Order: sequence, then C-alpha cells, then structure tokens
Amino acid sequence: MQFTMTQEQRLVVESSAKTLAVDAFAGCTKTTTLVFYAQARPNKRFLYLAFNASVKEAAKEKFPSNVRVVTTHGLAYGKTGKDYARKLGNPRASDIVRVFDVPHALAGQALAIIKAWLCDVHAEIDERSVSDEIPAAAREAALELARKTWVKMMNTRDKSVFMSHDGYLKLYQISRPMIDNIDGILFDEFQDANPLALDIVSRQTCDKLYVGDRHQAIYAFRGAVNALERLKTDERLSLTGSFRFGAGIASLASALLQTFAGEDKDVRGLSPHKTKWTVDRKKPYTIIGRTNAGIFDAAVKAIKEGRRICFCGGVDSYRLDTILDAYHLYAGTGAVRDRMLASFSTWAEMKEYAETVNDRELKSLVRTVESYGRGLPGLISWMRSKAESTPTGKDITLSTVHKAKGLEYDQVVMLDDFADLDDEVPREEVHLHYVALTRAIHSLEPNNQLLAWLATARPQLHAEMLASRTVASAKANSTAANDGRKSSMRHRETA
Repeated sequence: MQFTMTQEQRLVVESSAKTLAVDAFAGCTKTTTLVFYAQARPNKRFLYLAFNASVKEAAKEKFPSNVRVVTTHGLAYGKTGKDYARKLGNPRASDIVRVFDVPHALAGQALAIIKAWLCDVHAEIDERSVSDEIPAAAREAALELARKTWVKMMNTRDKSVFMSHDGYLKLYQISRPMIDNIDGILFDEFQDANPLALDIVSRQTCDKLYVGDRHQAIYAFRGAVNALERLKTDERLSLTGSFRFGAGIASLASALLQTFAGEDKDVRGLSPHKTKWTVDRKKPYTIIGRTNAGIFDAAVKAIKEGRRICFCGGVDSYRLDTILDAYHLYAGTGAVRDRMLASFSTWAEMKEYAETVNDRELKSLVRTVESYGRGLPGLISWMRSKAESTPTGKDITLSTVHKAKGLEYDQVVMLDDFADLDDEVPREEVHLHYVALTRAIHSLEPNNQLLAWLATARPQLHAEMLASRTVASAKANSTAANDGRKSSMRHRETA
C-alpha cells in the first residue's frame, strides 16, 4: 500500500540541516519518516542506530540498501567487546562480595557507582558518579571498591567479575572513535540515549538526524537523560499527527503532557476511529502495568477467572524463577539457585540490602513474596502451565510499560499501580502514563490515577469516560440477563 507523507514528514525529508532533531509524538511513524529521508538520498551512506536488538531486526526489513542498521553496542562490539566474549554478563554484587570479602551493602554501592559511570562521559571513576543515596560515610570506600571492581571487569583473563555490554561500550567511548564510511547518522528513539551514546555520535563530523519523543523517556534508571532536551541542532522540527489512534486518546495525551510536561503542542489523532473508553472483555485485550508486581497480580486474577494469558516478551522474561528463589529465601525451604539471592543468609538481610541501595528489582520481589506468602510456589507453577507462548486471539496479554514501549494494541486496560498525578509527580512517572495510554488503538480504560486527575482538570472528558463505562456496563448486564433467560427457556423445554 502506498503511503502519502504528511506535510510534517515532508519538511523532515526535505530538510538540508546538517544536524536535525525531530520531536515526534507516539504513533507518528518516526521510523517510516527516517526511511523516507534515506530513500530521498540514495547516493549517501547512512548508519541507523537502533535502541535494542529487536528494533534493529525490524528496521533491517524497512530501510533501503544505503543504510547500515546497528545498535550502539553492536557498533562497539567489534572494536572493544569481542575480547570479552567469554566473560560477558552483568556484574553482580554477590561476586564483588565473594572476590573482595566486603559487606553486601558496600558491594551494592560500588556496583551502583560503576553503572552510573558506564553511562556517562567521564574517563575515570570519580565522585561525579556517586549517588546522593550513598551515605557520606560510605562514599570513599564504595568509590575505591568500584575502581577495584572495574579493574577486574577489564581483565579478559579474570572471570571472577563479568564484563557488561555497557562496559565494553564505555571502553569504545573512551577510545574517542571516529566511524568510517558514512555520510550521515540516523538516531531513532534518541530520547532514551545516555550521555555516553550522545558523546560518541556528536563527535562524528557527518550529517545527523535525531528522532524521538521526549515524553517517552522512561529509562532514567539505565542512565538515559532525555537527550532530545539537551541537544543543540541546526534545525528542530515536529511530528504531531499520530496514525495509531483517534481524537479521544489524542486529547487525553495532550491534556496530560500540557499539564505536567510543559508541552505546547497538541497531539493530533489521525485515525478515523472513535475512541472507546471501555474495553470489550469478550475480545482479546492488553493489561499494562507500572510494576512487575502489578502484572503478577493481574495474571493471577486472570487465571482464576479462567482466561488465557500471554506475557509480552514471554513468561520467562518476568523472572518467575527469581521470584521462586526469593520465596525459598523467605520461607527457608528449598534451594536458592540465584547467585545474588543465595549470597544472603536471611530474608531480613536481603530486605535491608534492597532498602540500603534502593534496588528496585529486589524491592519489587519483596512486595510480591510477602503479599502471596506460602501460596506463591503453586501460583508460579500454575502460571507457567497456563501462559500461552504467543497470543492466540482469545487471551489477555500482560505487559509492563517498559516492555510495551514501541508496541500497539487494539484494546488496553491500565492498572492502578502507577503514580498519582499531582503537583509532586516526577516527570518520568508522567511519561509512563503517556506511554501506556498511547499503546491503545481503539479502546482504552484509563487507570484510577488518570480518572482522579481528570475529575478536576478535565471534567468534560472525565464525564465522557464515565458515561461510556455506564453504557458498557448496562449492555453487559443486559446481555447476561438475556443469556440467563435463554438458558432458563432451554431448561423448561428439556423438562
């Protein structure tokens, strides 16, 4: 099917700026616009930088032959990563404890320093990578331990501490690389870039086109800095028309961003479909949550209701083995196979560590284990047996916001595990709401946090949503009553 460019897309494709940034809302065909840009310049050689491997594979099918598609880590692997092929992995606090004979808390603090440094531009590990969350009394020791750990990571013959993918990317950045045989760089999802990636790309002398949605910046915990807001360019353009959804979802997204994120443009819904504010649960739909714990709760509920479920990214990506290991540590039963968890002698010790270093994943584990207690092993076994490996067309898909990013679904239900929308809400929590609600194509059930805010901020839209739910509920009750009468008539006829 032939695609006709919008005027906004045409301005991007026809731009002659050496450095161009494009701010694009959700569903505005960012990648398609980059394809058009490359097609319009067949005699130029482009490097397309993808955010992750799955995006890279999808992009390879779309771009013309004058575009080389690679991730930033793929760019570095041949130069600095291949030497670590036999010790690649995420360095663990438990390994640092074992190698240096230090307390868990100190190992976790050192690891936090290393992770922060790997995302930044500094050549040496110093005070700039030390978080305020690390107590002042522990900073010098944590910093020294971080430096010793990095030496272990760099040693190709020492497998006691893994070298991470971000680690060899850091070595690549420190080498101040210049990329050969390219005329331009196309950097997609640029809002998720960290200072290190920005440093690598900005050093190149070729043309550059950065595209992203600054309101979809949800990876601060990985060191991302919403690079679109830091970027200095020759020209900046916008893509505001979303082909994914209609005016209803667009108006909700606009209201959210203009209230909490300082946006001055409207999201425009170009789809002709009228937004429905309730989900037809007789058809497949997707549940999107803020936390793994929220998704686990929703999965348990769906299974108990007799629904088929499918996890976005596969059931194994939700770390059920780790949840089970955490339960064994909690209950003192069974073997704990996870090396990190096995390094703790008691549940209390692990909880204290999670709080001390503010480990989000461990804190989520604590909530899940303590919520379900001794019923957890049975639930995990049940979940594994009930989860479909791929959507069947009859099931409920479950996804965290981070896994849903870049995807779209016909019907979406948002869980109530998001942050409250008030004057104190952090910007990234607003972004998480925005990413979740803009995954929907036709139908969206906003969570209670959005509804509570809309009640005072946008009362007309709030009333429209409630009216839609009331009508849907009445139809459902009527259908159920009719089904009951038909069943009763069949029983009488049989009698």
